[in-house]
Amino acid sequence: MKQILGDGFFHADPHPGNIIILDGNVLCLLDWGLVGRLTARSRYELIDLINAVVAKDSETILRTLLGFAQSQVAVNKSKLERRGLGGPRHLP
Repeated sequence: MKQILGDGFFHADPHPGNIIILDGNVLCLLDWGLVGRLTARSRYELIDLINAVVAKDSETILRTLLGFAQSQVAVNKSKLERRGLGGPRHLP
């Protein structure tokens, strides 16, 4: 969590085959094909998302995820929110 939220760095494929422990308990990440950095703003938005999930605040979850997506098309937020809350599985 410190690596992502504090330092803004992420390794997108951290399975056991991509992580080894070196002498002195130094963590070594392998396979750097999927890595990146988060801006300070993205880190704060991710913290907001985590807090919203814990609080079961669907409005904030939806708003934050749509902010991450930066969709170029109109999104029907009420249908998306209803479906996420256990509404109908097939939207018209």
